[in-house]
Amino acid sequence: MSEILIEILSEETPLEVNGKLYLFKHFTLKDYLLNQKYYSLYYNQAISRGLKSEKDLINDAIKDNCWSESDEQTLVNISKQITKYKQIKDNQKDFILKNQTQAQIDSMTIEQEDLIKRKKDICQLSAEFYAEKKRSSKLIGISVFDPDTNCYIDEEYIDNVMSKFYDSVYKLLNSDDVITAAYTNDFFDLYNIHEKEPSKIFNKSGYELTLFQKNIILIAKMLMNKLKNCYEMPDNIKSDAIKILKFDQEKEKKKKEVVENMDDVKASLSRGKSLSESMIN
Repeated sequence: MSEILIEILSEETPLEVNGKLYLFKHFTLKDYLLNQKYYSLYYNQAISRGLKSEKDLINDAIKDNCWSESDEQTLVNISKQITKYKQIKDNQKDFILKNQTQAQIDSMTIEQEDLIKRKKDICQLSAEFYAEKKRSSKLIGISVFDPDTNCYIDEEYIDNVMSKFYDSVYKLLNSDDVITAAYTNDFFDLYNIHEKEPSKIFNKSGYELTLFQKNIILIAKMLMNKLKNCYEMPDNIKSDAIKILKFDQEKEKKKKEVVENMDDVKASLSRGKSLSESMIN
């Protein structure tokens, strides 16, 4: 059984911070949703204390020539370009072309990270930043357990674990390891049995599931739907969960039609027809 699946099933992830071990006790969907209400409360608190909104801080930075509307548009455009180039790379077969595309992605990513850092520096004293940090601290306070004291973490230590905490949250929600874990026999067979009521896998009702249990169920559902509905999927893809999710049936159909049309043209040409005749027929 994969390590990440064990964490999702056991509902805890070890966090090592500066040589000290903490346990991230996975929050439930109910805890997570209830935690969201604190954002607006802390945002209003920040405004009442005189903190400015991100929008106001950005406008101030533009007036002071520390940021520009051009920077803002560049950040939007470059994010779209990175997504586009990643899709291009996924469809490239040639190793050299893949490396060239990756080099372009790396170059754009460096520029993107520089712009994000500059914008983050401008907005780090915003009401939004204050509200999000306070909300996050509250979530960490009910989630990170200190085995040495047998209690949840004291407020004074929350900043120390915040980075590791969110690294773990991201890993449990977005990593390829979660997609792979959802397709292992240990989990996917159970999903197949309980497809109509998958929360039974964890012996829980909906809102008592952890956010990560809900996530792995949704991934398994997407995989099952792809396997059921993508009749053109090659057998070599069916063994790889990541390739299954990336598989685009309509695109594969079009590629197949192009190949078949070219084969027809070649066959017609071999029988002595002109190219124009081949295309018409």
